Amino acid sequence: MCGVEKGFAALYIAAEEPQFVDVPCMRYIAIDGKGGEPSTSSEFQGAVVTLYTTAYAISAMAKAECGKELPVAALETLWWSEGSKSYEEDRDAWYWKLMLPLADHITDDLVQRARDMVAAQDEASAVDKLSIVTLDEGRAVQLLYTGSYDNGAAAVKKLHQFIRDAGCSFDRCKQKHHDIYLDDPNRVAPEKLRTIIRQPVV
Repeated sequence: MCGVEKGFAALYIAAEEPQFVDVPCMRYIAIDGKGGEPSTSSEFQGAVVTLYTTAYAISAMAKAECGKELPVAALETLWWSEGSKSYEEDRDAWYWKLMLPLADHITDDLVQRARDMVAAQDEASAVDKLSIVTLDEGRAVQLLYTGSYDNGAAAVKKLHQFIRDAGCSFDRCKQKHHDIYLDDPNRVAPEKLRTIIRQPVV
């Protein structure tokens, strides 16, 4: 896949109850930003479009060069804050990193060529902000939440309570909140949207 290697498939399956998971080091294409309501922020939505446009360009190039079908993986987002307020309290103070995973055989050169193609086709894209990042989350806790993106606070609290009860902790900035969106909100009703909520711990 352009995104998830077969050996990593278990990372994208979660239960409704929190469970520990060991996350290996992974590479992504990513775009960073700060604040704003995701559903209405032009910066956030523009970054989503740019990521997917680039990912499909990578997939097409890889298929042409390797002869393999390379579907694009699910969108992921890291959220973090340098302050003490929760995301629900002050969204403008929170940073985000939108990401799509890269398979091991996708080279930096191929990504750069895809970036160049997107830049040439759409000067208004956010491709100039796109980078390749490596994420090493290690030990984490995750669960599956089904419902609207705006109503996930109870699931997050459930996850955090499980972490505390297990004697673990996390830092809002170092161990970043991680959402994995398994469904396309343009095709699935809000109450049926599935999100894996992941929190790395120490």
